Amino acid sequence: SPADLREVGNYVVALEHGCAYFDLQAAMGGEGAAARWARARPRLVAGDLTHVTPEGAERIGQMLVEALTAGM
Repeated sequence: SPADLREVGNYVVALEHGCAYFDLQAAMGGEGAAARWARARPRLVAGDLTHVTPEGAERIGQMLVEALTAGM
């Protein structure tokens, strides 16, 4: 699908430029993750399925720190 190709393209560009790449959708659980996060208790994504709640932001921050420190 186009979204998958876009993610591959982002990864390739990051790799070519020596940058880290963090696939947030994959980290959140893949396709449909926003809906699952919206149903979670506490809610991690708002009802618009776009904006994270403070709890969701905390979870994403933890995942990002783990990903960065795993690469060290």
